[in-house]
This record gives sequence, C-alpha cells and structure tokens, in this order.
Amino acid sequence: MNVASKAGSPLQSEYGIGEQLAAVFRHASASQVQVADRTGLSRQAIAKALEGNGNTRVSTLDLILDALGYSLVAVPKGYKAEVIAFINNGARVASLPAGTVAPLGMAQQAYADHVAMGKEFGK
Repeated sequence: MNVASKAGSPLQSEYGIGEQLAAVFRHASASQVQVADRTGLSRQAIAKALEGNGNTRVSTLDLILDALGYSLVAVPKGYKAEVIAFINNGARVASLPAGTVAPLGMAQQAYADHVAMGKEFGK
C-alpha cells in the first residue's frame, strides 16, 4: 500500500502500513471517531489498523481508506519510489525510472524536427 500526506510530512518508502495510514489521517484531518462513523467500524478496529501490526484485514484497510478518499493500490516494488514521489508532489508530475527513455510528445517532436532542419523555433 502506498499513500501519502499532501500536507505535513511526506510519505517515505520505508514507512510501514500503520505509518502510511497515519499520514492519510493527517492529510484528511480526520479523527478515528469520524472514520468509525463513516465506515461502521469500531474505533478500536481503526486504532488497531493504525498500529500497523499486520493483523488488519485488507477489507478493513480498504473501508478506512475509502472513507478518507483514498484507494488501496498494489505497486510493483521497482516503481514504489516513483509512485511515492508522484503522490508527494501532489500528483502533478510523473517521472520515468532512471535510464528510461520515453518517446517525444507531438509538440516536442515538432520542435525537434524544426531544430534539426536548422531553423529557429517560431520563424
């Protein structure tokens, strides 16, 4: 599970599930009681999930995250750092893994072709 706070401390890849869930609670400015009311779970079940002891059901995590406006998503380990960076920067810029080359977009290709012909852009 990879989730991050958009305000306060950013998510770190070494965070455990409880720490990630706590970051979501901080971002949402929600209390355990509020989430318990929204989900129908007990406050004790929410507290147990926040402990991150590994005994929380996936369905419970899914309910809690949904009540906070998040989704539970499995991320391939090789992309974990990039996904966390994307979330931490407010989902504005996605970067490719180091060493990966992406094809140029249409505007980028037009500019590259124009430059390759020895012309100044815009002329």
